[in-house]
Amino acid sequence: SQLVTVIAGVSLICWIMFSLIKIIPPTGTVESSWYSSYFTRPELTYFYIYFEPQKIIFFGRTLIRNCAIFTEAPMFTWHLISALLAELFLNKKVSVIRTVILVLAIISTVSTMGYIFGLGALILRLIIAVLRSRKYKDLKKGTKTVIWIAAAAVIIAAGVVSLLLLKEKLIT
Repeated sequence: SQLVTVIAGVSLICWIMFSLIKIIPPTGTVESSWYSSYFTRPELTYFYIYFEPQKIIFFGRTLIRNCAIFTEAPMFTWHLISALLAELFLNKKVSVIRTVILVLAIISTVSTMGYIFGLGALILRLIIAVLRSRKYKDLKKGTKTVIWIAAAAVIIAAGVVSLLLLKEKLIT
């Protein structure tokens, strides 16, 4: 997960500087045959460490997706989600900095899969942390009920957001 976090951090800096702010023009192109074996397509690159192969219409706005060194955003998102899951559930101590970098990179990919799985992982980790806390164990039953109702509300809200994202994806 550390290597993916480094790639995520570099790609976030590049995405902000090159794709959003556009401080310099692309430094070259790379021919890609990822989309078809019959023809190649030029992809913009910045110093061969960051590429712009995909744009997406997201809630009516055209955005450049952060693909880092990958040919498409979902491929990058898969690596980011894997690293986020490792960070949240396999490491003994969760690094807030690594988690924030991974979450921001997931957001920058504008990937429905990333949003749904990332949000789900964060909510699950939060629920596990609450259940393991000593303070939770000392709470009265009524307070625990309120916490579970609040957790259910957050999960329902996350489900609604996920459905809105899926609806937007189906429209485009």
